[in-house]
Amino acid sequence: MSRPELLDAHRVFYTNAIARKWAETFHTQTGAMWDKLIPAQSTSSTSFAHALSDWGVRLLGMETAAVQPMTGMRIAFTRGAVRQYGAHSSIITRPISVTRATTFTKAQNFAGPDFFFHSRYGPTMGPSLSWYRKNYYLYYMSGASAIYLEQGFDQFFKPGPGEQPFQLNPLGRITDEFIRFAEKHANRGTPYTPIAFLLDPAHGFEMTDYPQWPFEVSQINRSDRALRELFGAAYYPGTVVEGEPASGDRQAFVSGAFGDIFDVIVAGPASASSLSARAPVDAINAYRAVVAGGKHRLDQRLVTETV
Repeated sequence: MSRPELLDAHRVFYTNAIARKWAETFHTQTGAMWDKLIPAQSTSSTSFAHALSDWGVRLLGMETAAVQPMTGMRIAFTRGAVRQYGAHSSIITRPISVTRATTFTKAQNFAGPDFFFHSRYGPTMGPSLSWYRKNYYLYYMSGASAIYLEQGFDQFFKPGPGEQPFQLNPLGRITDEFIRFAEKHANRGTPYTPIAFLLDPAHGFEMTDYPQWPFEVSQINRSDRALRELFGAAYYPGTVVEGEPASGDRQAFVSGAFGDIFDVIVAGPASASSLSARAPVDAINAYRAVVAGGKHRLDQRLVTETV
């Protein structure tokens, strides 16, 4: 199957699967209700950000973790999608690196500390507290409408040894600090991203998916390699630090040479049965410069209207 065929097959499959799930929940036929859904993918968020918005999602999320390189690049896909389709963005953050997570509540430790050699969850495991703090401020200044913590209630504890008062744990203290900052600076402004990367609607690009194949099955081709080189240059030295010893901060938070000046948009609807009537040319004209990346199936009308 071609990439557009694969993407449309995903749309049909997920639409039917979600509709069945809602029907079982509400005991009536509701349809997929894409506009009520808040998808928040970790891997594959770059592959499906624009497609999900095109299918009707109005609040698009993404999940980040220390195991995913170049957080800024991943935000550019989500932010570009919600701007192109007039939606809103939210971000789920989790203090996790591979099978290690920074947690202070034993009840939250899904596979530990009782299973130490399987998944190491605890106050000395996982990414640093600095990683946690950086995420808050990065998401806020990147324009996120909401931030959701995957570990949820792990904001309070009773430290030991001995009996101690119930209080904010180190994660909770960082959250408290950030909330006070956001309240003090409620008018954060709008992220200025003068340059957009224009991709094919069915690009399927993902740098950290499993097994790193677009839409799980499509094999890597010249277009995928070209996109990797393009984003590697845009977020330099991201692909350089990938080769360094892995840590929660180094690969995720890359001090890009150009800063946070990019969005990613697509050159048309995700499928023939698109739910969106928004013209791609409107999104293109919102930027000072547009860089086309990867293989394209450009509609001639788009080229004419843009010129």
